[in-house]
Amino acid sequence: MWGPNYLIYDADIIKQEPASWDILWDERFKGKVATWDDVNNIYMVGQMMGIDRQNKVALYNLTEDQLQEAKSELL
Repeated sequence: MWGPNYLIYDADIIKQEPASWDILWDERFKGKVATWDDVNNIYMVGQMMGIDRQNKVALYNLTEDQLQEAKSELL
């Protein structure tokens, strides 16, 4: 895919189209999920955490605590 972070899945295994990125944390898929080892994933998780709701540029100015929380979510 090209562009923003797309959610790509195997429709033969996941019958219902995912409605959000939250599917990455679904226990049914634990150990079966992959993502690029790339800094952009921090921004994706930051959006899921709601960091950009009040201030759109906050994603690019994360505090150390926010970075650690995003890292924990990704791991």
